[in-house]
Amino acid sequence: MSESRIDTASDVAHIEELMRDLPGETGTPEALLRERLEAARFYLLGCMHDEYRFNLGLVKNILPDLQDEVLRDRVTDFLRSQEPDAPV
Repeated sequence: MSESRIDTASDVAHIEELMRDLPGETGTPEALLRERLEAARFYLLGCMHDEYRFNLGLVKNILPDLQDEVLRDRVTDFLRSQEPDAPV
């Protein structure tokens, strides 16, 4: 992901929207997803782009474990929007 692609305000808003829609239970793939999204948000706000991208990779690894297909599709769409050749 090119650093020039990052739109901090929009990306943070999208991450927060995804986090709001996650169930609050612990010990689930969704809880791990929330943790990774929180970390990605933190790193994005701190302008630590390498760490941000790393956490997005961890988010991608969790996707197959999500039971909620709609949530999985939304997260996948967000991850695709973060790719360097994604339309802005």
